[in-house]
Amino acid sequence: MSSIERKCPHEHRAYLKQYTFHNKTYTVRFMGIVKVSDDIHEQLRIASKVFDRSLNAQAEHWLKIGMLSEVLGNKNYSEIRDFLFQNDELTLEKIIAKRGRSDSSKKRK
Repeated sequence: MSSIERKCPHEHRAYLKQYTFHNKTYTVRFMGIVKVSDDIHEQLRIASKVFDRSLNAQAEHWLKIGMLSEVLGNKNYSEIRDFLFQNDELTLEKIIAKRGRSDSSKKRK
């Protein structure tokens, strides 16, 4: 397996690493390290086993849920999860814009 590393042009702490394995090239984007308490790390480790996710995937899932709970306001977990299923390609900026449009249409009614 060979690898090539380069910086992402628009993200100052991110870098891309390309791996070649069996004549296929895979690109992985790495970001900076986020420090969490030992207690949160242990909870991540347990949850990642229960939900059959990697530690990083579990942390990312919790970050998305937390972010969306702040942005979407009064939604419960099931509603946020459904929102993610329906809008899996949205960025935070698009979610906020979409929420703004739906809030303004509610005010007109």
